[in-house]
Amino acid sequence: MIDLVLSATALFLLLRFCNTPRLLRYAGLTLAALGLLAVTANITLPSLHVVSQGLLACLLIGWPLVARERLASANQSSQSESASAHPSLLVAMSVVGAVFLTGLSNGPGLKTAELPQGVPVNATNLAEGISANFGSQKRIQVIVRAPRTAWATLKADDFSASVDVKALAEGTHEVPVAVTSKRSEVEVVRTKPTRVTVALEPVIRKTVTVVARFSGKAADDLVPDDPVFTPDKVEVTGPKSIVSDITQAVTQISLDNQKEKIEQKFQLVALSSSGSVIEDVTFTPAEVAASVALVKAGKLKTVGIRVKTTGQPASGYWASEITTTPSTLLVTASADLLDKLNSVETDAVPLTGLSKDIEVQVGLALPSGVAAAETIGKITVRIKLAETATTRSITPTIVYEGVDAGLKVTAISPTSVNMIVSGFSNTLAGLSGSDIQLKLNLSPYKSAGTYAVTIQNTFFTLKDGVSLVSFLPSVINVTLEVK
Repeated sequence: MIDLVLSATALFLLLRFCNTPRLLRYAGLTLAALGLLAVTANITLPSLHVVSQGLLACLLIGWPLVARERLASANQSSQSESASAHPSLLVAMSVVGAVFLTGLSNGPGLKTAELPQGVPVNATNLAEGISANFGSQKRIQVIVRAPRTAWATLKADDFSASVDVKALAEGTHEVPVAVTSKRSEVEVVRTKPTRVTVALEPVIRKTVTVVARFSGKAADDLVPDDPVFTPDKVEVTGPKSIVSDITQAVTQISLDNQKEKIEQKFQLVALSSSGSVIEDVTFTPAEVAASVALVKAGKLKTVGIRVKTTGQPASGYWASEITTTPSTLLVTASADLLDKLNSVETDAVPLTGLSKDIEVQVGLALPSGVAAAETIGKITVRIKLAETATTRSITPTIVYEGVDAGLKVTAISPTSVNMIVSGFSNTLAGLSGSDIQLKLNLSPYKSAGTYAVTIQNTFFTLKDGVSLVSFLPSVINVTLEVK
């Protein structure tokens, strides 16, 4: 599209420059020859295509040489001749010519476009024990040129997108990406982006417990009993930053209209707090055998929904309020189990590094033997953060007020006052001694000497958001001398 617009603009400027009867006839013949050339190429008329090539060669090369005197005369008289074509006609001719030129430049029967699904990117020359994490940029958009007949079968597997990390150390790097075609008739024109960010980190492994994630409702008021897994613990392997946060291997078990005991093998996955599958990790073994008995639900009970959180907010903040929508859930289970059940948990919501309020959608982590008695999707969790109040030691600036005109302060003992103030951490972080003043009223003292001044809380001038906790000393000696 960009190529088409720029070509049309260039042709319009050229036609506008040649907007005289003689030059327009020449331009019109040239555009007609270009159109014939493009048409014959795409509908496979080889003889007529050769003729159109010869005609275009004559117009672009031969005619100017043979008729150079006429063209020179046309150029000399172009300033005196009035424009012969309306601008709208020039625009139409420019668009038509650009379409023909774009089609011709693509070649006979070729199509240039973006591959819809993108190409997955991978790392080459990766050292043993190191993983490559591309974050959200796991696919590269590719613009390719291929025969029109090939587009119907073109797929992402026909291309390879890779970055060479051979000479890179652990850490985050921005590297160029190379995309190649596995099919000889397909050409890679351009990639988006041309560079990607890759994080190189160690591969670690650890043992985690297998748990069940149930979905749907069983038939006849049945609920799942505690599942039995073989094995009940597996090993997860992957990048350190991802595996460190994984605590469970999840089997996703559907209960939809089930009536009989469930006994089959299930694939293992790791789930994020939003319930989506975490990629880039593998489990050993990749699947486990599960045995889940379905038991009769005893009764219904409304329980609360408790949000499970992990990590800590940014320094200076704490989660002051956590709410869910809905706030309660109607569940069904055996009578014994319901008697002990007062709440159910959500999937974990990470708080690590948060410094502002959030709202997220998470799933429910229902205990074994407990099922939702109402249709419910994701739980909306709202977490409000507040600044943490803290304290800090600081030395205020001492200001003398009411000093007699014939006296001056020559010494104080001790030379400074230490005070403890409280406030939000962000406020105290930028606090300096000049932001707080200790004002000593010396107006009662009319002669030279050393006076003990008792300090009171009201003597301190504090910055907004800062409060006084304590100070030392409570008495300060001020020496006044005659000026």
